[in-house]
Amino acid sequence: MNEIRISKSKLYFTFFLILILAVVLVYFYVYQPNQVRKEEIEEYKKSVYESIFCQYSCPIVEVDVLNQTNLLPDVSCTKVCTENLKAKNISLTHFSEEDVLDDNLFIDIDAVIRNCKQNNYNSETEELNYTSFFSCSAKEIESLKESYSYLS
Repeated sequence: MNEIRISKSKLYFTFFLILILAVVLVYFYVYQPNQVRKEEIEEYKKSVYESIFCQYSCPIVEVDVLNQTNLLPDVSCTKVCTENLKAKNISLTHFSEEDVLDDNLFIDIDAVIRNCKQNNYNSETEELNYTSFFSCSAKEIESLKESYSYLS
């Protein structure tokens, strides 16, 4: 009978080569695409964050709304903020809601804005101090950079 003899060293080498090939395939077909997607999602969230921060940082001007004068962010400034976001051609439809909400960034943004609104609302006069509200919101939104490394 013809026997095929393979030395242990050749067998170990073949096994090692297959193992290395498997690791390389996993890297290129699983890990790297996931990393690229993660970076795209973080870039999207950073762009939205910057737009929101920009809008809350706009100068406050008097605006007539329904025969009432309010202090609100300058419309031309907020328009520039949103146009800058649109210019990046980043679409929310490219990501699932689960992808975008994988951390608490947008929840935290909402919470700091609500907190600033609550702190600057006078329940006696039922009026919001818009100047303080927008200033507070911009400051608190900016402070979120410390909690999310991808915002830096």
